[in-house]
Amino acid sequence: MAVGSRAALLIVLAGVVLLPVTPAAAEPYAGLFVGGAFSLRNDVEQDLFPGTFEDVRFDKSIVFGGKAGYFFDPPVGGGNFGLELEVYHFRPNIDTQTVTFSTGGFSGEVTLSGADVRVTPIVLNALSSPPWKAGPPSST
Repeated sequence: MAVGSRAALLIVLAGVVLLPVTPAAAEPYAGLFVGGAFSLRNDVEQDLFPGTFEDVRFDKSIVFGGKAGYFFDPPVGGGNFGLELEVYHFRPNIDTQTVTFSTGGFSGEVTLSGADVRVTPIVLNALSSPPWKAGPPSST
């Protein structure tokens, strides 16, 4: 399934779940965020000539996105339950670097050409919190 098809499916699913709910006592929310993405070194597999580039360094990147969600009423299982749709974007590009390439039991040093990497996850989260009970402070 293509990324565009998955995104459309998630948006439709979120709409089907979130829109029919009456907002009388439930809690809708939305938010925007921006920050930094600090990717660790990682192995990169490629399919053209099956093999792995080992310990590849990724650039730091700015991450930005938004989320919208809805906590349902009445509480589910004594606690709060909600759904949240989250979309964010970052670019952990790969600079030209010397790495180890391994394939079929053989390995050696190669120069990995730089690459523009763009990541845009679209995520549907299920949220839950335990019931909170207010009471007098303990006297111990």
